[in-house]
Order: sequence, then structure tokens, then C-alpha cells
Amino acid sequence: MFFTGLLMLLMGALCIGFGVAGPVGAVQGMGYALRDSGVRGTLVIDDCITSGSGKAQHTNCYGTFTSADGQTVDQDASIGATPKVSSRLQVQEDPKTGDCYQVGLEHEAGWAAMFFAAPGVLLIGLLCLLGAYQTIRDLVVRRWRPPVDRPARVFGRDGRLLPPERNPMNRRARVYRTYFRVMAACFGLAALSGVVAGVAAIAG
Repeated sequence: MFFTGLLMLLMGALCIGFGVAGPVGAVQGMGYALRDSGVRGTLVIDDCITSGSGKAQHTNCYGTFTSADGQTVDQDASIGATPKVSSRLQVQEDPKTGDCYQVGLEHEAGWAAMFFAAPGVLLIGLLCLLGAYQTIRDLVVRRWRPPVDRPARVFGRDGRLLPPERNPMNRRARVYRTYFRVMAACFGLAALSGVVAGVAAIAG
């Protein structure tokens, strides 16, 4: 049980990290996809390099970026994608780093999917932390206190049965239902954005 709590704690930390950083990266990427950030131009792919293996495998392609006005030429521009060599891509370049980002509906919807999915992952991370806390707490309580059967009904200080609207268990259930509805809405919007991105990729 102790290792289960530690595993849930680790999963919670990872999910919260993505849930916090994900929207920031998505907003930044959306700015490039909408051509609100960076320098507009064309990237001609010269070479692609693949590093890592398995799920950690990542491909970076390098080439020459030429701005739309012809005033900027960057021969060391890069993009985290897998186009064919000699491909010409319409991109936005970050002038500070030389990183290029593709534009269009496909990429806008992709960044939107990431933006909506991140809060859902954040909520999962919070649930994992809550589960880790309860698991470790129960382990400590069982070690120092004997188990006590809780009554099926909840009574107030005056000994009377509490009405449903005042029952803390019912209030907790309502909070959980709202929590899971928000989570489902986040993943639903992310899935819809993913479908739009897929359709745009096929159509393009």
C-alpha cells in the first residue's frame, strides 16, 4: 500500500507538471500557427536527424528559412517535424532561437487539443495526489489506531438524523460529480480539436 501511495504521488506530480506547462506551450504554439508570433516565411528542408529510440525517439529537420519580405535568411533554421528533404513549408520562425512552426488549421486545432487536454490531465494529477494522501494516511492510521466501523447514517450534534442537503457525504458526492464533469468536458473538447486536426491533415 505504501508503494501504491508513492506511485500515485509520482503520477500526480507528472500530470500536474504537464497540466501547468501544457497550456503555456499550447498558447505559444497557437500564436505561431495563427501567424501572430514570429516571422512569416518559407523553410526549405535540407536534412533531418533522428535521435533517441522507442517512445523517446525524436526527429528534427534543418534547412534554410527565408522571410516573406526577403530581408531575413537563416541557413540554420530547424523544425520539430518529419517532412521530406527539399520540402518547402510555410512557417513562422522564432528569430531568437531559429525554431520554425508550421501554420494552418491542422496545427491550430492540434495546439487547441493540447490546450484543452492539459486541464484534464491536471485534474487527474490532483486526484492522484488526493489518492496518495488518503492511502498513506490510512496506512498510518491503521498502524496506530484500530479500525472503527462508521455508521451508515449521519447524525448531527443533537442526535438527529441530518437531512440529505446537510449530509457531508452527499455534498462530497456533488463535488466529485462536478469535478468529473469538468474533466470530461476538457477531454471532450480536446478530442473534438483532435478530430478537426485529423480532418484538416487529410484534407490538406
